[in-house]
Amino acid sequence: MKPFASLRLLLCVTTLVPLFSSCTETIRLTKAVHESPDRYVLLNARYGEDVSWAAKPFAHPLVMEEQDWARLLAGISVKPRRGLLSIGMAPDAREAFDKEERQYLARYLAEGFAKARPDQWVEFFLSRRRDHDLVEITSGAFFSTSDRIHLVLANYRHALSMPFIQEQMRHDPVRPAGESFYEVVPGPYQSVQAVAGNMNRPLFSHLSDVDIQYRAILSSSRAPRTGQDDFNAQSGSSESQPGQIRERLRALQKLWEQGLITKEEYQAQRQRILNSL
Repeated sequence: MKPFASLRLLLCVTTLVPLFSSCTETIRLTKAVHESPDRYVLLNARYGEDVSWAAKPFAHPLVMEEQDWARLLAGISVKPRRGLLSIGMAPDAREAFDKEERQYLARYLAEGFAKARPDQWVEFFLSRRRDHDLVEITSGAFFSTSDRIHLVLANYRHALSMPFIQEQMRHDPVRPAGESFYEVVPGPYQSVQAVAGNMNRPLFSHLSDVDIQYRAILSSSRAPRTGQDDFNAQSGSSESQPGQIRERLRALQKLWEQGLITKEEYQAQRQRILNSL
């Protein structure tokens, strides 16, 4: 084969391989709840490699108040995994999300779950700069089934410096970018199981599926109060502000008119919102 013909063949192969490989990527039908350059919360109908999560419809929409989301988020804890690379990390369990992250997620999870369809879950992406070269990323998705909320935590405080990998993680927040150095510590009314990666993920990368019995937590006196205190202390976004009350009531009215919630659920949630005044 002539040299130039070989070169043309090589160029064709290197061009077509990415095209064929892109055919195996997850189809994403997204709708942003909130999006900024460093973070987002969005709705996504997920197909392809993650059909195991789409085998049964999710219990969506789900109407739950911001302060309740904050309480659930405050009860999620992590600790470093044992290993050579975890030397020097604090060994004790700590809250997975800091105060500012809880406030952000609680606000837009409440909005997202109220709009989500049974075939959509709520994805999130949080990034922050650690130093001049490193960016730290936490990402995953939430969904609900019956009386439980699930957190699929794909990446936690994953530090990297390569922009193209950061963009990949932003595009697909439920795909692990590599081995995790943290693990979720289950609290009361919680359980955690690792979901092994499939052929499209490295074998050492696992998803953590955090099963949260949210009704039991919210009705229990042992539920964490940190999230509630966060919202009481946060100026400009209190649930008791008239503007937010009206917005929440309008959203609830729309869900009832569309037949997405029952009259009993509508009346119960409406009274709960009015009681927060």
